[in-house]
This record gives sequence, C-alpha cells and structure tokens, in this order.
Amino acid sequence: MPAPHVCETSASRESRVAARQPERFGVEAFGNTHRGLVRPGNEDSFAVLHHLGLFVVADGMGGHAAGEVASRLTVDCVREAVEATRPSGRERPGRAPNTHLLVAGIQRAHGRIAEIARRDATKKGMGTTVAGLLVVEDRVLIAHVGDSRVYRLRGRQLVQLTEDHSLLNAFIQAGRWDPSKADAFPQPHVITRAVGVIDPDEDFQVDSRLDAPLPGDVYLICSDGLTNMLDHTSLASILLKYPDVTQATTRLIEAANERGGTDNITAVLVRWVGAHD
Repeated sequence: MPAPHVCETSASRESRVAARQPERFGVEAFGNTHRGLVRPGNEDSFAVLHHLGLFVVADGMGGHAAGEVASRLTVDCVREAVEATRPSGRERPGRAPNTHLLVAGIQRAHGRIAEIARRDATKKGMGTTVAGLLVVEDRVLIAHVGDSRVYRLRGRQLVQLTEDHSLLNAFIQAGRWDPSKADAFPQPHVITRAVGVIDPDEDFQVDSRLDAPLPGDVYLICSDGLTNMLDHTSLASILLKYPDVTQATTRLIEAANERGGTDNITAVLVRWVGAHD
C-alpha cells in the first residue's frame, strides 16, 4: 500500500506524533490521513492537539484545491478559538470551561470561507464538513456539520454520536427510505449542510452535544472516506482487535483502501484514560 499522505496544514503538522501516554487532558490519541486510491489529491485536514484537548477532522469539497483550503481554514479557526481560552493548555484562571468553543470556531470558519468564495470566483462553492471533540473537564464536547462522524466505543459496543447532515439521512429520518437499503439510495453522497456553503433560506447551524466518557472509552472522528468503505461492524471489529490507537488508526485506513479507497480517508482516535489533574 502507498505510504499515507498527511495534509501539510498548520494543524496537521502538529498532529503526526502519537501520544501513547496520558496527557494533561486524560487522553491518548493519534490521527492520520490518506488520499485513497482514486482521488489525485487530499482535501481532508485534521488536528490532534493534546495540549488543548482538541481533536478535529474536516473533509473539504469544491475542487481546484478549494476543498483543501476550506478544510484547513476550518481546522485552524477551531484551533484559534480554543487557544484563545486555553493558551497554555488549560482555561484561563477565573473562567468556567467554555463548552461553546468548538461551535464558535466552526461558525467563524463558515463566515471566512463564505467571504473567500464571494471574492474569488475559483473558490465558488467550496466548503467542508467537520467533526470535532474537545475535552471539557470530565466530559467531552462534540460538534459537527455535514457527514464527517464521531463514534464512541464503550466495552464492545460502538455507537455513532453524530447524525449525518445528508439527503439520505433526511429521507431516513422522515420515514421515506429504509435504512437497510441505504446502499441503493440514488444520491448517497449529497450533504444538506456544510461549513462555508451558504443557503440564503436557512441560518447556519452547528450540532453539538456533551458526552460523559468512562475510562477505556475510544472516540473515532472520521471523514466519510472511511465510513463509505467500512460499515459499522467492520469499524467495531478493527477497534476491538487493535487497542493501541496508533495501530488501530493505521489499520482503519488500510482496510478502507483494501475496500477500494474511493475517497480521501481520515481517522483520529481518542482514548479516554482518566480525568486530567
């Protein structure tokens, strides 16, 4: 298999070192990305920032490298929002943990991408999906837009914690499509919400939730290049077989490529070890 390609963004340059020991936020994590076997480039970006307790995956779209611009900018905006409150790896004295940081960063990215697209015709239509996780004391905040996902493995049970903003999922939620026949849906990759893509009839919304992790919980943050190739059972099987976050991330990407690798593939794994001091 070709060597993994890692997007050289300001965030992902910091992301290529695995943490096998618990960091100050009580987690160990690893992330990687691969362009897949079909796409000529990689428009995904990711961040594994242990000192901030921040982990993000963004899947760009738009062509002509515009997707890479959108995904990189989104990761950077989220990082900047968290750094403003956690300049040295923890909240500023006297301030309560800010559970809105992820959402604020994504909303900021939405405005910046939309403005770039308005000014530069070659960037028209560019945007990105995003999914992120931020450690907030003894909880984790999850935020997402689009069809990048967050899963949690607890014991032997893998649960998807995000709802896709996709046409397929909208049909399923409305009772207009049988989820067991998802593979037969005529437009499976159409998303209904993305960062930077403006719908004049709707306000931009970021979905978020808090989760209470238990020691040993593993969170998977990934682009649809992974989940389009590997079903729920396959994801769970790999995560259970490889308890080491580095090995598991590598194997997830390898398995997606073995199934065809039709898109860029990005995965970040975060294992909850215990509450930080």
